[in-house]
Amino acid sequence: MIDRLLFVMEQFCDADPKCGPTNSEHLVVNAVMSTGLVKESKRFYFEQLSLRLGRDKMADLLLEDCVIFQPDIIIYTPLGGDLGNRLNPPRELIREMADRTKMFTIIWDAKPACGIETWWLPYVTYLGMPDSVSAFLHYKELGDVVPMYSAVDPGSYYNKGLVRDIDVSFVGSVDPADLRWPMRAEYTNYLRENGIDIRVGGGQRGSGKISVGELCDILNRSKISLNFCQDGSGMPCLKSRVFEITSCGALMFEDQGTDTQKFFEPGEDFVVYYSKEGLLELVRYYLEHEEERKAIAESGWEKAVSIYNARNCWGYIFEKLGVEVPEWLGSDENYQSHKRVMEGF
Repeated sequence: MIDRLLFVMEQFCDADPKCGPTNSEHLVVNAVMSTGLVKESKRFYFEQLSLRLGRDKMADLLLEDCVIFQPDIIIYTPLGGDLGNRLNPPRELIREMADRTKMFTIIWDAKPACGIETWWLPYVTYLGMPDSVSAFLHYKELGDVVPMYSAVDPGSYYNKGLVRDIDVSFVGSVDPADLRWPMRAEYTNYLRENGIDIRVGGGQRGSGKISVGELCDILNRSKISLNFCQDGSGMPCLKSRVFEITSCGALMFEDQGTDTQKFFEPGEDFVVYYSKEGLLELVRYYLEHEEERKAIAESGWEKAVSIYNARNCWGYIFEKLGVEVPEWLGSDENYQSHKRVMEGF
């Protein structure tokens, strides 16, 4: 068990209150605190303090918080890019904090050979990259890099038993100009043009943004929900949407060759498509064959809630950080199944 845990994190997406709360709030804080493995926690919103008081003053307050609160573990989610350069705590301070206590730093959207070996590994003790197993495999020999994924908050993402009156959904940002995810607009538009009733929307930016509660309701009402897990360069990734869809009980459709297949079985837990024409054919088939659709969706849901859940995910991470997990967790068969998968990377 962990007595005191400090989250050093951003408060808003892009440090902008208009974009709403950061995904770290539900993908990290709420997920961690749902496990029952932490007695007391505290949030330190570094980016808002940097904006209001300046980076140096924020750094002083962060160090003061660490001295007073004396956390056993710090979970740090830095901002990337120019925002991070301006608003993150100075890396020298991060190294000082990592020398004082165990610090687990989460790097979102990491890719192999993206510079973590020079930018982060010298300054932190433990590192996680939830969006890419490929990045973990690239970096695991260079430092204390822990395999992980974005386990969802079970208080939000669960099967509510709602009527599934949405045939197909994609919950995320769809911008034809966003070259990081060119398939999103192309494939969803293709389905719509061919008569499929599809609901598209979400993300944290732009007019289509929705709350976590609205997102969960859409997934609970969806028969099929799409995921796109290759970026514009063809690099496989592991978006949190994988675990959001399956935890809510919808049938997930995903493009080929992704990291998802290291966790779930294609054809058994979710459906793989290879082209937009193939996607259309598969959507029509599974909308017409309800029992087959329900069976695959239920298999994916069962694995998500029993094996790839927040308790197992963070219990494993804490164990890798040297925390002794409680006997009730360590002896659990599903936790051991989860551990075998993670140790196999």
